[in-house]
Amino acid sequence: TQQQQQRACVDGIELLTGEDLWHTREGGPLRRRLHMSDGPCGVRGMGSTSNPSDCFPCSSAQAATFDPALVERVGTALGEECRRKGVDILLAPMVNIVRHPLSGRNFETFSEDPYLTGVLATAFIKGIQSQGAACCIKHFVCNDCEKCRFSATSDVSERALREVYCLPFEMAIADAKPLTLMTSYNKVNGVFSSENEHLRAILRDEWGFDGLVMSDWGGTNSEAVISTGLVDLEMPGPGHWLTPLRAEEALKAGTASQAAVQKHVSRLVDLAAKLDALQAELPPISRTADYIRSHRDLMFETATSSIVLLKNERDLVPICSEHFSARKRIALIGEPAKFVLPFRGGGGSGSVFTHHVVSPFTAIKERAKGIADVEYEVGCVFHFVPPCPPPDWFIPGNGSKDHGILLTFTDMQGKQLFETVVQYTHLHWGCDAALPSGVVAPFVCTLSGKFKPDHPGKYIFEMKGSGKTRIQLGDQELLPWTRKGSRKAETMVAPDADWQQFTFSLEQEASTPGDLVSGICGCTCGGRCKIG
Repeated sequence: TQQQQQRACVDGIELLTGEDLWHTREGGPLRRRLHMSDGPCGVRGMGSTSNPSDCFPCSSAQAATFDPALVERVGTALGEECRRKGVDILLAPMVNIVRHPLSGRNFETFSEDPYLTGVLATAFIKGIQSQGAACCIKHFVCNDCEKCRFSATSDVSERALREVYCLPFEMAIADAKPLTLMTSYNKVNGVFSSENEHLRAILRDEWGFDGLVMSDWGGTNSEAVISTGLVDLEMPGPGHWLTPLRAEEALKAGTASQAAVQKHVSRLVDLAAKLDALQAELPPISRTADYIRSHRDLMFETATSSIVLLKNERDLVPICSEHFSARKRIALIGEPAKFVLPFRGGGGSGSVFTHHVVSPFTAIKERAKGIADVEYEVGCVFHFVPPCPPPDWFIPGNGSKDHGILLTFTDMQGKQLFETVVQYTHLHWGCDAALPSGVVAPFVCTLSGKFKPDHPGKYIFEMKGSGKTRIQLGDQELLPWTRKGSRKAETMVAPDADWQQFTFSLEQEASTPGDLVSGICGCTCGGRCKIG
């Protein structure tokens, strides 16, 4: 009967909303779930802090090389990272157009030039997909401003839409055949991209793209996403609009057809089959010495190739050459010169937790040894998230003389659940980084050890967390237990000061995931503790 046919169709559409933040569902014709990861300068994967990533120069730096062959090699290396981390779909490249220097995500995309963007995106995609992973080219289309991005409308003429904003997508789809595509949050000429019939016609009918189309995270807005038929997969899960209930309503109302819904299911199943076939032909990969060396060499080559020197008045560079020795002193001004975060790549979707971080101060000081003195001043303090102190300022205080901070999880009665030594004071859990095995909320997370900076003076410790926090320095409780938020404590370090004991504590009260306060697109994601 018609009702039974509708029911069968609805059962199929259960695959068309994600299972969680980074996975599709499995079941029925889909034998396994597919794992996605953010990019584009690295493959973050799951458990980012415990599973670091190779971090390549960002897309705008890659574009500055004007070298498609080099960008394809970067893509191949990122494809190898996908294989190593078990990632099926890398959410990259971003090919939106740089329209203003203050746009918040310019570093994630290639260029202000649509042709250059298209050429490099094509090379990038070929590299990644040669390693058995799918690219998700994004964000279709006109997602060129971060302010009010969930509701803004990009009003654009048809000629500009075709010749500027759509061109990189069109070129990459024709020449590199990305297996997936992501729609954008914004409206185009007043209609949300995910339910825009004109964009559907361009993509599906004119360009013949038959790959999977997914929404940006939380980027579906109404039941029109079903009737338009552009989006095959709603992310993240659990979904809101491409659900069995919504599908049943659309079928009864006649705003969606069985054939259209079945096509959505088929595209997801076909994608899984293509990935299984590609991955079956490739051997397992691990982070061997040769793997590390080749990736680091490629990072260095890409970074140096991206630097364009327009002029060199008074032979100021190279700084560390012999002719520079008469100058004797180098000044580095600004917080990022000395204090760097372990998360690199620009932040947000573009950030990865790296294996190794060297600050400009440390690198230049080492390179200038015997040639010039390197001096540092903090200058303007402008951070949103407090920077991590260098690991060599700490020892864990558990008898070890190695540098680092002691991380301990206990239950509310003080029973120890987990302990390890970490190098950085920025932690998060949930989302793509699970809590250690055996740790469940409520719990107390403590970072402790001994502190000794490289020079005397006044130091301000700042702590941000998703629960109640407390700061202790030495025997003094500088800040007692207080509700979540940003907190600061000052301490003076004398010239002859020895290692000083410190303890930072975070009490995560939530007993269920739904109680946690940090989130993305309305989904609860976990907790955080950031100390700088």
